[in-house]
Amino acid sequence: MKQEFLIIGCDGTHKSDYTTISSASLVEDDGKHHWQFKLQNSTTEESTIKLVELLEQKPKRIITWQGRSVIIPQLRLNCMKYMIPSPIFFDTRDKWNNFTIRFSLMHTDLHEILNDYLVYDGFSEPLTLSDVYTRIGYKELPTTTDNKEIAILQMFATTMIYLKYMFIIGDLKLDSYNDLRQGFLDKLTSSKTQFVHNNLLNTVR
Repeated sequence: MKQEFLIIGCDGTHKSDYTTISSASLVEDDGKHHWQFKLQNSTTEESTIKLVELLEQKPKRIITWQGRSVIIPQLRLNCMKYMIPSPIFFDTRDKWNNFTIRFSLMHTDLHEILNDYLVYDGFSEPLTLSDVYTRIGYKELPTTTDNKEIAILQMFATTMIYLKYMFIIGDLKLDSYNDLRQGFLDKLTSSKTQFVHNNLLNTVR
């Protein structure tokens, strides 16, 4: 049986359009895992259409950093702005199978989860992706103003954090964690994106 875990990164905030979406798909097929990447530089309209198509495939789980408060609301507005048919976001006739219900069940928002844990434990500083990334043992993330690079960076850091999170909550054994982590890095190593080679991979070495 084939199942897909979709990890999304984007440039932009809840106050702006985003023009690039990068995603990593962890595909599980008959107990074996392999990574697929969709790193593209496109217009806001094109990237919105692409992400709607990915979500319509109904992945087993969606992993984001601030997806609930940033990515999904902005995606809905973009669909309205560019007149993109997207009943997946707005059709509520089937209250048990519409996107809002399914999204709440299959979505892992690492910002919400980690923020809840750390605030509960008395940690009161603002929680950013870069802060979490360095505090869990990686080197500082590079800074960039390029839209494509921001999206790739967010997808990359979210994936590395998510794998560690899956291990500490017991959903991955150490061997599986090491295999998935190395497979992810190997896949990125084979990419032709210079930003990945010159900046991101150095943060985990």
